[in-house]
Amino acid sequence: MKTIIGIAGKIAGGKGIAAEHIISRYHAGSIDYSQFLYQILDIFDVPHERKNINALSIFLRATYGQKIFNNAVLRELEQRKEDVVVLTGIRRGQELDGLSAIPGFVFLYIESDIHTRYERNRDAARKPGDAEMSFEQFAEKDSDDSNRTIEGLKTRADHVIENNGTTDEFLERLDLICSDLLYLHH
Repeated sequence: MKTIIGIAGKIAGGKGIAAEHIISRYHAGSIDYSQFLYQILDIFDVPHERKNINALSIFLRATYGQKIFNNAVLRELEQRKEDVVVLTGIRRGQELDGLSAIPGFVFLYIESDIHTRYERNRDAARKPGDAEMSFEQFAEKDSDDSNRTIEGLKTRADHVIENNGTTDEFLERLDLICSDLLYLHH
């Protein structure tokens, strides 16, 4: 049976590090809900700024229904040959509803305090403007509608992983969970 590991958490919480680690260590495939948005933005040569990503996501959901991203992810999952697939970019309960019904699906939520996440976000500067963002701007973004929906997913997680310490400590906790999951599902 295929193991599908969904990962969610707020901005700069460690989702990317967790996904990269699982992909590398457990030879997993990956699907990101945002990959579909990035592809559309690239076609129209629109920058991958958070405001553009959010606006496109809202437009697509309003125009084509809340299940539009789940449909794309489910089609992509059917194509995957890997025994383990990591899903990132889960932001809404509707997405989690569709995934929870899939056999072998496990949901991880990564928890990290806002100050730690602000520092990481500023240092990594993955999106335009991240390096210059003040703590107040980050806190405002962190509490917008899209990020509140992410925080609401925490109560539905199979595992909550704290990530306020070192990367090594975080990956050690992640490996304990993943090795148990993969042992149970295979």
